[in-house]
Amino acid sequence: MPRVLLVDDVESMREVAKKMLSELGFRKVDEARNAEIALKMLDKAYIEGQPYKLVITDWEMPGKSGLDLLKDIRINENISEADVFLLTSHGAQKNIVQAINAGVTGYLVKPINFITLQKKFGKYLAHIEKPAMA
Repeated sequence: MPRVLLVDDVESMREVAKKMLSELGFRKVDEARNAEIALKMLDKAYIEGQPYKLVITDWEMPGKSGLDLLKDIRINENISEADVFLLTSHGAQKNIVQAINAGVTGYLVKPINFITLQKKFGKYLAHIEKPAMA
């Protein structure tokens, strides 16, 4: 089961995203309220041998932005393999190009919904064996 880290300074956004990801089938979803905490969690998970496969981060946060977090992840060889998706309230072309140049896996424009998450993240669950129907 892929381990997921949600990073957003708004608690209600983390709660909504976590609920939708749980409904999709993700069971290991952790939360961080800023990029600094997220980096510590990513490093700790790597050291413990249970790295995060997927990081979903808000773009605009106090302190380090989601783009800054993405750049920090990509330069740290221990955690650089994580797939990183940026959440943004705007789909401005300039911002998307910046994210692509920094190595983003993908992005989502807020508000997010279940169908969008299913399309973006369903592949992470595709390899998980479904219980047999009786």
